[in-house]
Amino acid sequence: MDDYHRAVFSDNKDEVTEALFAAISQRDFFLDNAEIEKLALKFNDDKVSGWVFAYRVYKYSEDRNTLLKSNINNENPRIREHVCDIIGDEHIESLRGELITLFDDPVNYVSEAAKYNYSEMF
Repeated sequence: MDDYHRAVFSDNKDEVTEALFAAISQRDFFLDNAEIEKLALKFNDDKVSGWVFAYRVYKYSEDRNTLLKSNINNENPRIREHVCDIIGDEHIESLRGELITLFDDPVNYVSEAAKYNYSEMF
């Protein structure tokens, strides 16, 4: 078992987010639905919830655009940031225009992610 497989079940939220990043990067979607939900509830933390969201988007790629579009205005700024990054990283042209709605987001890192991914990633 890889280190990130173990780390995703850690009680340390930074280890969990790093493990989710590693899993996504490796396209290793080993968590089942119950485990994903457990992670989302375990920490009650915006950053962890953002990475759990990103994991779901990549794991359930057939629902990717629906998940992204339905979360563009999510109350969690980390989820909005991930929406921007995924649209840009994956060059999802059909959702590029959605990024404009976040240009004036009250959370600076969200508005910066929207602008960057709109202009630089396409």
